[in-house]
Amino acid sequence: MVVSQGFNIIEMVLFLIMKDGKRVLFVCTQNWHRSKTAETIFSKDRRFQVKSAGTNAFAETPLSKELIQWPDIIFVMEQRHEDRIKERFAEEIKGKHIINLAIPDRYRYMDPVLISILKEKINACFAK
Repeated sequence: MVVSQGFNIIEMVLFLIMKDGKRVLFVCTQNWHRSKTAETIFSKDRRFQVKSAGTNAFAETPLSKELIQWPDIIFVMEQRHEDRIKERFAEEIKGKHIINLAIPDRYRYMDPVLISILKEKINACFAK
């Protein structure tokens, strides 16, 4: 199941309401700013086990087969990240849930605006 920025929020919320400790992988390009911020702010949230990675081979934590196999849900920051995952890991993502957060690459690590956007979007996905 792939959910992009045009997703039906009610369907997504209903699907994502599950047990605590959901494994979540955040993905951006370099794993320096957006996905790393998401990992940092949600690492203390008991609803999740979180990791982050980047699609670039020189990312801080490059996306790997092992990382793709780990999560229940993959949140990507842009459509190009979803496309790259589909190209490189077609077999590994079968049955995985990919959600495009549609957050452009204009924020720095722990930018207060980025934190607010991430919290709003992720919390909406897991609202009860």
